[in-house]
Amino acid sequence: LIEHLMLPKNAMNRNEQIIEFRNFLNKEIAAALAELLNIQTDQNRKHLQKLVYANLVDRFDYFLDKFLLSSSDNPILKDMFLKTKEADKVTERKFYEVILSEKETILAGLEEDFKTFIRSEKLKERHARKLEIILESFGMPKKTYLDSRVNSSTGEILSKRKKHKSIPQSLKGYVDWLYCRRNALVHGGNTRELTPTDLKTLNSEYKVDCAKSINITMGSIKTAKKFYLGLVAQIEKFA
Repeated sequence: LIEHLMLPKNAMNRNEQIIEFRNFLNKEIAAALAELLNIQTDQNRKHLQKLVYANLVDRFDYFLDKFLLSSSDNPILKDMFLKTKEADKVTERKFYEVILSEKETILAGLEEDFKTFIRSEKLKERHARKLEIILESFGMPKKTYLDSRVNSSTGEILSKRKKHKSIPQSLKGYVDWLYCRRNALVHGGNTRELTPTDLKTLNSEYKVDCAKSINITMGSIKTAKKFYLGLVAQIEKFA
């Protein structure tokens, strides 16, 4: 029954989310970088750099979550959702209730069911996997986000890039690497090292030999900012 109902279109919401995240990068992160320049005490600056970096990466993760939640009009994600309903049986009473209900009421219920599905099945995925779900479901060719394309020194996204020995430079891999460095700050205590799980994942999935220790500088924040600006521009083309 619900296969014949169109879930609400959310392209406008996704566009607003892209604009919102871009503004966050160009205004809030840019302002934070300017403020960091004015801090004279080296120890204070290093501490704040870590906070700004973690906030930046967390904000991109939040962007991915909101983007997925507003994608009920995407055919691939909608099909994933509908497959979870294949075993459901519709009684005659329920059938007539749906037929006699207002269309807006039906769609609102489906939208909420879709969001529940996304929260329980997709938002728990690894950070980079959430990006992959978005890129894949909106039609970006796998080669585009799995091939080496990112200049890890500047954050610029190129058409092609020579594979780096210690840093994954695909769109998916670089996103993963940025998030693993955030995890080291948040969960690593004072070790300044990638967690064993993250280190193993990076090395095995992207065929690199990542450095175990991390060092977050103002350059790290600038590079991540530039990369995220380029990445949302790529997402915008397809979504």
